[in-house]
Amino acid sequence: MFQFLTTLNKNNKKLTVFLNDIFHLGVAHQIFLATPLASYSSLLISFTSLLLIYAVLMELLGGFSEVIKSYSAERILTHLIPLTIFTAGYGLIFVYESINDNFTFFKPMSLRYVVFNVIAGYTVSFSLITFSRLMAKVLIYGTSTISGAARVYIFGIGTSARDLFSLYTENENYDILGFITNDKDNFGRSLFGKEIISFKKAKKVFKKDNNFNVFLALEQDDLQNRAEIINELSNIAVTVKSIPSYSEYLEKDKLVLEELSAADILGREERKYSDENLVNFFRNKNVLITGAGGSIGSELSKGLSSVGANLIFLDSSEFNLYKLQEFFSAYKNPINVNFELADIRDKERIDQVFNQYKPQIVFHAAAYKHVPLLEESTNFVEAIKTNIIGSKNLAEISHNHNCERFIFVSTDKAVRPTNLMGATKRISERIISTMAEDSGTIFSSVRFGNVLKSSGSVIPKFKEQIEKGGPVTVTHPEMTRYFMTINEAALLVINAGMMAKTYDTFLLKMGEPVRIYNLAKKMINLYGFDLIENGSDKKGIEIIFTGLRSGEKKYEELLVSGNEKLTENKLIFRDVCSSKLTHEEFAFLNEKIKQIISSVDLDGFKNLAKEYAEYGEEEFQKK
Repeated sequence: MFQFLTTLNKNNKKLTVFLNDIFHLGVAHQIFLATPLASYSSLLISFTSLLLIYAVLMELLGGFSEVIKSYSAERILTHLIPLTIFTAGYGLIFVYESINDNFTFFKPMSLRYVVFNVIAGYTVSFSLITFSRLMAKVLIYGTSTISGAARVYIFGIGTSARDLFSLYTENENYDILGFITNDKDNFGRSLFGKEIISFKKAKKVFKKDNNFNVFLALEQDDLQNRAEIINELSNIAVTVKSIPSYSEYLEKDKLVLEELSAADILGREERKYSDENLVNFFRNKNVLITGAGGSIGSELSKGLSSVGANLIFLDSSEFNLYKLQEFFSAYKNPINVNFELADIRDKERIDQVFNQYKPQIVFHAAAYKHVPLLEESTNFVEAIKTNIIGSKNLAEISHNHNCERFIFVSTDKAVRPTNLMGATKRISERIISTMAEDSGTIFSSVRFGNVLKSSGSVIPKFKEQIEKGGPVTVTHPEMTRYFMTINEAALLVINAGMMAKTYDTFLLKMGEPVRIYNLAKKMINLYGFDLIENGSDKKGIEIIFTGLRSGEKKYEELLVSGNEKLTENKLIFRDVCSSKLTHEEFAFLNEKIKQIISSVDLDGFKNLAKEYAEYGEEEFQKK
């Protein structure tokens, strides 16, 4: 009969508890504290004073906030403060009137009788309020952990951790058991009636039973150890969620729990790039972004939205362009944006866009990028049309319209490619570098590795497989990849594009490559599942190896030449390998590509790619 209380919103719950407390205060006041009073007006003043003192102090002390599920010893003690203040005042007034022998508020009676009534009223009101709340908790939730609720520890004891507790404490899907901290001064203390334990003790608890959730609300001192904390929790396989960063918190205007970021899963801090000069560089310039609705394109669009540029978003996908338009329609700051539906293969249409907007800087992110799909059937023809012909069209039009800069978004798969997509990107790099020689436009290519959480990347794929209960599929146990976040990739493209003075191919210092098997295992654990290995019969999720797919290789490279040249940004370097074609090679390549498209000649393209892109097919291994 009390279950309806759990469906009330927070304010209605507070009102319900306040009315409950008023009723019991009224009962105790009428039985014990009303008797010594001289008149009805004294009774009204006394009870009104009690209510005001109780309501104000309880609200200030949070006594109405954790009202049912989290009602605890610490919450119980808050009742004593307003009751003590009121009864002390009540008693002092009686003593004052007794000393002066002038009874106006009270009836003339013995001190012993009034003291007895005050103590009785104090005790009974406290008992009635406490008992009613505890009974409601027991009747609704029982005496132990709420059935079916996720058991939760909050990592942190600061303001955000307290806000998180207040937000989720009345949520019947979660049972918050305590707080975790690395602050030795707070070990063994309590917060909102919940125990504060050390991370070391928490790990011991989780190792015995890892069926827990950990909500990260780290304080400033713990932020530098965030990656280490997440790694240790992933080794125990507890479910981990986090609040956003402070800046993201301000953007969202509310506190929300989120899945771990790509940088968290990668196990390192997301690298930041200075945007100190971005505004000065891009302010009032017309900037065109192709493939603007895709993973990289949309992040470029968002990254450039705060620099005062006039942005033209171009995409051949109506749906992707619509999603981008929806995002910017809710954008808080004023911004000049334009949305153009166009295909870079349509040279006439692209020329119309350039004539209309006169872009000064072009970021070319439009491409077909899904390696296995482009290896199937005759799909490679579409990759040639978009990735090579489309890029050439865009570069020519940028040159003809005297654009200041053209930044081509490439990939690490262009380095000694073993797949057709990588081959198209490497050929495009060479075509663009050749066109740059006699152009007033500064052309450059930016080459980077796999982008976490982009469309088609492993993290969304693994997440979907984990949520379905597995198995998680990995192509090869030794498969490694370089990784960066979408934000890192977009900022690399922007900063490197600003840096070019003649044609250059830029790369990001990406650190050590990541083993895909380890990444899959870490994700399984962070979602709270154990990894099933060697035919184990324990509950969890299994990783199965499907074998290398057509066009895949076990590892990726970033440099064609093996040499690198440093730039003013220590995280960005140049590949000094020359990509330029001779005039004869350039003409032959263009003519040969037309023939390959016309005849759908796969072998012809592979031979062309071997000669002009160092293409070589990887030997497939199923296990």
